[in-house]
Amino acid sequence: LSPVCLGSLRRAARGESNNYLRILPKTIHGAPARGARVDLTAGGRNQMRIIDSGSGYLCQMEPVAHFGLGKITEVENVRVQWPDASVCDFVPKGINGVISVLYLAPGKCDLIDAGVTPTEDSVDECVTAKPETSVMVGESTWDGKTTDDFFDEYFNIFKSRNRNSASHKWAAFILERSMQFTEEEFVLYFGSFCPVSGSIVYKSDMKRYGMTISHVTGADVRFGYMYFCCWPCVCDTQDFIRYDTKTVRMLDGVEKEFTFVVEANPCEDESKLEAEWIEPFRGQKTTLFASAPELKCVDDAKHPGKKMLEGAILSDNGYPIIGMLHDSMPMDDSFMCTESTSNQPGRMTEAPNGNGKYQSACEMKRNCERRAEQGYNSGMGMIFRKVAEIGAYKKMCAVDGEKNDKPSGNDSADVCEGKNRGDCKRAKDTCSWVGEEKKCYAAGSVPYTDLPGMEDGTFASFKKICSSKEMCKACGGKLKKKNNKCVLKEKKIRCNKLKDQSLCTSVPGCSLGKKSCKGKPKFN
Repeated sequence: LSPVCLGSLRRAARGESNNYLRILPKTIHGAPARGARVDLTAGGRNQMRIIDSGSGYLCQMEPVAHFGLGKITEVENVRVQWPDASVCDFVPKGINGVISVLYLAPGKCDLIDAGVTPTEDSVDECVTAKPETSVMVGESTWDGKTTDDFFDEYFNIFKSRNRNSASHKWAAFILERSMQFTEEEFVLYFGSFCPVSGSIVYKSDMKRYGMTISHVTGADVRFGYMYFCCWPCVCDTQDFIRYDTKTVRMLDGVEKEFTFVVEANPCEDESKLEAEWIEPFRGQKTTLFASAPELKCVDDAKHPGKKMLEGAILSDNGYPIIGMLHDSMPMDDSFMCTESTSNQPGRMTEAPNGNGKYQSACEMKRNCERRAEQGYNSGMGMIFRKVAEIGAYKKMCAVDGEKNDKPSGNDSADVCEGKNRGDCKRAKDTCSWVGEEKKCYAAGSVPYTDLPGMEDGTFASFKKICSSKEMCKACGGKLKKKNNKCVLKEKKIRCNKLKDQSLCTSVPGCSLGKKSCKGKPKFN
């Protein structure tokens, strides 16, 4: 070999989208089962692999049977023959993943980590109503204390010195350090950059825009605030951005589910990042690789053969997090655009929670229409739009072959109205029984007349009311002895732990029973 070859790394340019299945036989103690034979049948042919300790010169082979499937999407059978000659047969539930097969006794085995991808098509078509979620635990360290310290990290975050449409990197910087922030600090930093452009933003009412955003599955709409560098970002947000959730662990182990804003994965078609288009300011040709160099695609470890955005933290449904929908709340008619609330840019609106003012996205409707007519020659121009239009949001999967016709909003109120106690309890996903009134309400719409401050039914309001030393125990919280600080975690709140009657009737999903508070909290 020449010196050039010795220092070269070759990468196959073909077959990256092919399917595969990997089988990892293990002994009863969890060690690789050396000497096991694995046979796989798919597409009318059989493949065989031996798990050995080494079949090459001066090297050891990985103890995994890797089977290439090409375009085949279904495996008919897998047989593992153990060193004692006993056999374990099974039919995999999917492909494109690793299945660990644990030897238990002669003729008996157990499948571990069989969470393989069902088929390529099913991943693309829809997502489950309740995706598998994980808590974001950011343990990276940082010495910064202020937003200016945060801004000083600009050149460390953006190595190309270009932040165009790369707000996912701002978001990742914060999320990866979540354990050192209080909730107040965490929210502050998420309001200090523009989710559309990636520009630095100093939070103020003038930079705060109120708007309605759809869920990634299209199943719901919420109202909330976003902080932008300029008004054209409102237009791009309304056209492309949606919201999703993610639970984050912060200082002192406090966990909370936040409503984040996300974009569709631009790495679904990496080739479009290098496609040429005409930018609207100078009329010159450019590409996203040139205009937004921080956008890079890497292999998606969870979905082999697919790509994800480098450096992005993904939401519960698997989309790049690019910002936060602050103070989000359920949509109602008061947030809808009307003639009297539209097309007066600069007009400030009182926030519904009494916390300052904001500019409504409704005021920008005519501006957004004009911007489109002029070829988007303001704000980020076409850059963010080109990025956001590449990927696609997935609809919600139907459950057990049924249509997704679960009622929501005012529809669920009609469904729950008039139900008796038994029927209301059986419809617990959409309805909530109030024992004192002997009446069935839509979940999340139980009247909160007993406890001021809980009108919006959110965990944030609950936490604010319960943070005092006097209320902490009644709310099911844990009072720290050192600083008398009340620790409340949304997922650990239980209706039967609420000792105050007004609290019980104020928390969505909870209701008064004969002896205690019953139900399951369903904060908005």
